Amino acid sequence: MIRDKIRPFIPSLCHCINDTGQGSIAALLPLFINMLGLSYYEAATVMLANTMCASVVQPVFGYLADKVKLPFLAPLGVLMVTISISLMGTTASSYEAVLLLALFSGIGSAIFHPEGALLVNRMTGPAKGRAMGFFAVGGNLGFAVGPMIASLAYTLGRQCLWLYAILGVIATLLYTWCFILSRSEEAEGKKKETKEGAENDWKSFGKLFFLILARSVSFACLNTFIPLFWISQLGKTAGEGNMALSFFFAIGACLTYCGGALSDRVGYVHMIRYSLMILIPGLILFILSGTPILSYILMLPVAFGVFAMYGPTIVLGQTYLAKNVGFSSGITLGIGITIGGAMAPMVGKIGDIYGLQVGLATLIPIALLALFVTFLLKEKKKEE
Repeated sequence: MIRDKIRPFIPSLCHCINDTGQGSIAALLPLFINMLGLSYYEAATVMLANTMCASVVQPVFGYLADKVKLPFLAPLGVLMVTISISLMGTTASSYEAVLLLALFSGIGSAIFHPEGALLVNRMTGPAKGRAMGFFAVGGNLGFAVGPMIASLAYTLGRQCLWLYAILGVIATLLYTWCFILSRSEEAEGKKKETKEGAENDWKSFGKLFFLILARSVSFACLNTFIPLFWISQLGKTAGEGNMALSFFFAIGACLTYCGGALSDRVGYVHMIRYSLMILIPGLILFILSGTPILSYILMLPVAFGVFAMYGPTIVLGQTYLAKNVGFSSGITLGIGITIGGAMAPMVGKIGDIYGLQVGLATLIPIALLALFVTFLLKEKKKEE
């Protein structure tokens, strides 16, 4: 049956469309500045409001997903995100309206992620790493596609931004058809298994939380400073710096899936450990690199270290908090990202004083501590 064939791909597709909306806000800020005369402070506040809402509120909705059966939350979240972004770009006529819609979009994202990750956990058997890696790839692609759609507003007009809402409606209809109108027996069965005999290991999850933060800081800082590294250290243009960042995300999407698939074979803790072992020397050499070609080559181990551990971290968190898989997903997909973003200005301040290379070098001791923590974690048995 067609529904059964496409069902495994729908969570990742919805994740892609959800994060297409989320990933476009930064690209739309110049539009809001020109359209509404916003200051840089006001533009940054729009971004902060969206990010904080999308991240901090996620554990709340994750906890709710664990306690109450609300399958409509995931498609509702996607719809809230995409419609909000379309309205921000086409009809919002004041700073207050843009800010309110940014908050609304953030809440929609917070609603979707825990429920989406929980669904993937219920649907899959022993190959959870590969499944979660595939789910995460959807988000990576969304953040890459979002700015591309946003750029249409500058060339073809603001009405093109209704494309977000159209994509959101399509995702909502597909999700509803596959998982609400005809609930998957497999997903229902996994939900029952999760509740029966499940236990929470808060001590191990606390250790894992440090790894979540370490990965988040590395991701946020590289996302922020790779274009600036290309300009200040390699003497290239802003356009070439943005191309380098696009390359980083492109290979990151592939490595996210590879890391998830490999973790099913070598173990989730081992995959995280190997990722950090590759990240540390790769990061040292990347910081010291002096040519664009060498920097592109060294971005491969750096991207592997940052992206390959993403899926295994989510799955490991779900296994540690087996009674609260949704809450765990809200933490791993939400709060960790916010804290990583908050650390980027601190790294930037160090870079202002001592140089960008020294600023990026602060990521190395964080990664070393994270590597040490992996030896304190225990590997959870996979499902048979």
